[in-house]
Formats: sequence, C-alpha cells, structure tokens
Amino acid sequence: MKENTLVSIIVPNYNHSAFLEERLDSIFNQTYTNFEVILLDDASTDDSVSILKTYENHPKVSHIIINEENSGSPFVQWKRGMKLAKGDYIWLAESDDTCDRRFLEVMMGFIAEKDDALDVVYCQSVDIDQDGLERDNRIEYTSNFQPNIWSDHFTMDGNAFIQQYLKVKCIIPNASAVLFKRSVLESDPLDADHLSMRICGDWFFWLKIIQNRKIGFVSETLNYFRHHPNVTRNHSQFDKLYSRCFEEKKIRDYLHKNYKVDQTEEMSVLYKKWFIRNQFSKLFTRQFYGVKLNQTSVFQYIGSYFKTHKTKDKILKKIKK
Repeated sequence: MKENTLVSIIVPNYNHSAFLEERLDSIFNQTYTNFEVILLDDASTDDSVSILKTYENHPKVSHIIINEENSGSPFVQWKRGMKLAKGDYIWLAESDDTCDRRFLEVMMGFIAEKDDALDVVYCQSVDIDQDGLERDNRIEYTSNFQPNIWSDHFTMDGNAFIQQYLKVKCIIPNASAVLFKRSVLESDPLDADHLSMRICGDWFFWLKIIQNRKIGFVSETLNYFRHHPNVTRNHSQFDKLYSRCFEEKKIRDYLHKNYKVDQTEEMSVLYKKWFIRNQFSKLFTRQFYGVKLNQTSVFQYIGSYFKTHKTKDKILKKIKK
C-alpha cells in the first residue's frame, strides 16, 4: 500500500447534533491524514445543518450535501456517499459514534502488513452511552464462538467468515468500525430492495461485499459505538420487532440461496423470537407469514408456532408452581 493511499470518509447524519462536533473532531484529527470527508445530512430538524456548514470550507471536506427531504433510509445516504467517494478505501463514519484518533493509522497499517490483500477490515468496538461513558466491551458479543473470534487479530477468506460466523449473527455490528475497498462496490450491493431495509441492512451489506473476498480484524479497540434513545436497534415496539425479523428473513433466504449453509439453529431462534410475541389471531394476518423463510413450508411454519407456544405454556406452569 502506498503511503498516499486516499481514504474517503462518509459521514451520514440525521439529527445527531448532540454528537456531531465530537464525531467530526475525531475525524479531522486523525493521525493518518490522507483523506477526504463527505458530509451528508438527511433533512435534520435539529442544529445539525448549522454545525455542518461551519465545515464547508474545511480543506478536507470534498462534499457537503443537505437534503431538503428525508430519504427515509440510512442506506440511501450510504449509496450517495459511495458514488461521490474518490478514495481507494471507504470509511462509513456514523455521525453519533466516535473513535480513537489513530483509527486510520492502525487500520491502514494492518492492511499494509497484509500486502493490500484485504478487501474489508474492521476493529474492536466499545459501546458508549449518550454521555460518552463506557457501557459494554464488545468482546462478550462473540463469546458464543469458541475460541472467541475477537480475542486476537485475524485474517480469513470471506466465504469461510460468512459460513462460520456471519450466518449466525452480524458480528460486524457497527459500520463505523469498518474500512473497505471502493472496488467491492462494483457489484452494486445496495440495490433497490436493500435500500428499503431499516434495521438489518448493514448485516446484509457485509454479506454481499465480503463474498469471494478477504476480511481482516484488528482486536485493538479503536471505535466507540454510541447507544442512545434514538438508535434504530432499540426494538421495544412490535413493529420494530416485525421489521427486524422480516429483514433477517431476507438475509437467511439469501444465505440459503447463495451458500446452502445449515441454518437450522438460527432459523429456530428467529421463529421463536417472532412466534412468542404473536397471539393465535395473528395466524390469520399476512404480516404473520412475512417472516417465513422460503425453505419452510406453511405447514412447517404453523407447526413451529404451536410447538413454540406449547413450550411457553409448560415453562409458565413450572414458574407458577
């Protein structure tokens, strides 16, 4: 990798004025300095636009685009930024997150050590709250894999990574932790169907760009993933649960079609999560069947529903005793 390799940093923002200055400071003060910054605002209603405009003459800012109407999808903004990017590598730096100022230096150094053979690289993240206080160390998120895949640096074939890990759950949980080659976008992974996703679109995106490529992981904590009341991943409401399950169904259908991987356990977890929140009357609605995978027949699906509720009733009886 040449020392002058350009990185395009895309900052998609929507109503994150509370975190925006901290985020931009973490970007503009990177120790690796060969980058351009693309600032995107999706019709924010807070003070975001006024903050962003103070950077419009910054020498590192190549584009600043303010939408008059909200696009309705973070992935529409991703795609817009990717089309504008000129760098060999792209960093989707979400506007509510923050990072170590050595993020690019360490990540680009890791890529250089591997002779530029890596198409996608991500690092360890720590969860922080709205005040920047540490909540969780992400190492626990992958503790179900033995040995824990995040215990040390690694590089591996993308297809193997998908079949062993990414098919279980999204173990690239934050876009801000990732660098990827602009060349992986040649297949246009963000198609129209993808752009309609709200919750699992990042997971689906990684599946598409890692396929037939090389991935690496840096175990050093360089990224800080912020959780706050407006984070999309807070699935407390039923409609968010449906969206989450429906989008995961799309991903599992994609995995079955393209990889033929065994998803028996993962499918069971998905169905139980969905069935447990649906009363019998839901069986007569179209929405209920929106989570059914293509490989599952209607009879199998309904059978799994009754089996789930029978188990639930047994558990409740034991608790009452």
